[in-house]
Amino acid sequence: MNRTEGDISIAVPAYEPWRPVPEDRIAVFGLPGDPKDPSTSLDLAWGVYHKPILGPLFLSRFVEVTPITEGERTTLQQVLEVEITDSVKKKIDNAIQQITTHVALKEKLPSWESFEKHQGEVIVAVQLLLNLFDSMSHEVINGVLSVDQTLGAHIALLLSGSREEQRIPELTRRLRPVLDACKKVMDEIKTRKSTKGPKADIAFDIFCNELIDIALDAKADLTLPSPRDMKASRATNKKNSFLEFVQQVIEFAATHGTVALESAALINEEKRAAMNILNGYKRKTRRTLADKLRAAMVPAT
Repeated sequence: MNRTEGDISIAVPAYEPWRPVPEDRIAVFGLPGDPKDPSTSLDLAWGVYHKPILGPLFLSRFVEVTPITEGERTTLQQVLEVEITDSVKKKIDNAIQQITTHVALKEKLPSWESFEKHQGEVIVAVQLLLNLFDSMSHEVINGVLSVDQTLGAHIALLLSGSREEQRIPELTRRLRPVLDACKKVMDEIKTRKSTKGPKADIAFDIFCNELIDIALDAKADLTLPSPRDMKASRATNKKNSFLEFVQQVIEFAATHGTVALESAALINEEKRAAMNILNGYKRKTRRTLADKLRAAMVPAT
């Protein structure tokens, strides 16, 4: 009997808005055996989007957040004035899950400088190995084999089933595209380091984008108060279904996230810092939220 499905953690990008949906293709790593074999453990398995997204990644379910309740779902329906279907509710749950996990792991994310430094070391290592193998085809100078030639000969013999079967040319053919790929990755790191670095609060930026997409899926009215209306004192308590929906989801995210963080595998200082961030979102003014949401909608118009 073959395994047809399984629950694994998905690594999501910290600085990009992509979050997994059922139709996405996921590449799975960390499996000790055949993934179709039910006896193969999934405990260490993790997946990434099949289309590479370069940058810091975090496991989407490092912190387990409980879904919103049916009562909370009803509240959101009343606020947004549309039905919250099962699929929309799942997206809301996922958005709360992601922002909670993101703020919890924010300080652990590697920097672009770390990526650049390590990738440079990888390129040097691969290039050294290629130089070593290339030396096997070079002339022996002054009757003494170079260090590369000596080491290359020993590696060739250790890799071969017999002395006649040397695999150096095969390894060289495989390593050259690896080196090319490493250099392309380095180019992308340098580009992203200069243009895609972390913003002041990328977690909240992504969260706002997700709520916009969720409201669109629910076929809700995304009209926001105009900047002029927001300046007027009368707009403070004026009803706006989308803005109130966002505020309510933030409230639920803080509530559910705080509970989840209590039992997360974090030290107390990290838990408190993440809780402070989540609960701090509740203190954002209507005008600040409206401006943030309006700015997030601009690229789509």
